[in-house]
Amino acid sequence: MGLTLREGWILTEWDSSSGEDVAVEGDQFVKQGDIKLSNHNLLNVARDFTAKSMAACKWFVVTEQENKFEL
Repeated sequence: MGLTLREGWILTEWDSSSGEDVAVEGDQFVKQGDIKLSNHNLLNVARDFTAKSMAACKWFVVTEQENKFEL
């Protein structure tokens, strides 16, 4: 993706609903959590257009498609 469009992004998130069970609260298990990685192209990432460099960007917006039945 980065070779064709010359730009690619990796989004790192914390998924608190995955991983091993570590505790029980009431009648539900508490998960350990795990890292969730996803890759995006430049069409899915909006960034601070007023910044003069990538390091100076104050914000990024990433769009992801989700199945409405899995939310």
